[in-house]
Amino acid sequence: MLPDPRIASAAMTFDALARRCGLAPEGFTERLIWHKQEAGRNHVVVEYRRGQVRLVLKQGFGKDTTGFRPGIEMQMRAALALKASPTAHAPEVLALDEDTGAALMQAVEGETLDELLAEGADPLPLIRQAGLWLAAFHRALGIEKRFFQPRFMLNHLATHHERIAEKPALVAEPELYLACSAQLSDLALPYHGQPTVSAVRHGDYNLRNLIIGPDGATAIDFKPAQTAPVGFDIVRILLDHATLYGDPQKASRAGLVDPAVLGAFFAGYDLVNAQDPSVRFLTWVQFLTDWRAIPADPERQSLRQMQRLARITAMARRAFAVRS
Repeated sequence: MLPDPRIASAAMTFDALARRCGLAPEGFTERLIWHKQEAGRNHVVVEYRRGQVRLVLKQGFGKDTTGFRPGIEMQMRAALALKASPTAHAPEVLALDEDTGAALMQAVEGETLDELLAEGADPLPLIRQAGLWLAAFHRALGIEKRFFQPRFMLNHLATHHERIAEKPALVAEPELYLACSAQLSDLALPYHGQPTVSAVRHGDYNLRNLIIGPDGATAIDFKPAQTAPVGFDIVRILLDHATLYGDPQKASRAGLVDPAVLGAFFAGYDLVNAQDPSVRFLTWVQFLTDWRAIPADPERQSLRQMQRLARITAMARRAFAVRS
């Protein structure tokens, strides 16, 4: 038995949900795939294997059970919508337990995009696959033509800017952050009212939430259904790559993402191109969002967060032309 006490709780939930699916739970081995334990986010993801049968249980604890069902329902919608696709998938959900905030689903064969990049795989074909999956997902759930309105995000950013100006300890490298944040209104000017495309969002389309396997790509960990400009999902994964694995020297005033990576993504994603206003402007927004997500106190930063922050600050000085 794994030492985490949440695993014992998950095992009991697995027993009940497996029986509900007509499976005898005896004889399965367990392996902790992922866990999160912080304020507002407390869950485990455990794989159960018996012979050729592989299942995954995701279970939340405490506040993390709140809003559990909408995210799983989004995954179920995606799995159904992508069922006919030979290369773009979402895991089939087999059973739910709302009392424990748990879902039992089919396991996915392959490795996450993050794992493959960490192993040194060529990023460009993988980024293209990420574009292909996202285009299939957006198209399958329906798209709409819209006009991009950056004022909503500008208001949101202005609130953060004011809070950090009053209390710099809220963010790492606050002077640099504020110097960059102050430029967002000017950066938004070309994009007001420009045509874009809106679709149902994945909501957290990052490197750890896309699994590359022998039959294509599978996304996991969907957020509750929300329709928004497609740039929200696009820039989430592109900035995740840029701030974890990218070359900061590729950032410039023309854009934060390496042009080669951008080209690879849009070789797969065909609903809009790299000049789409939601992609162009939301890249800057996501960059500041990723920055704020890193704990300001260095002692609270993980190694991954420290590496991300180093890239972010190097990219900021180049792209925003800030000297400090």
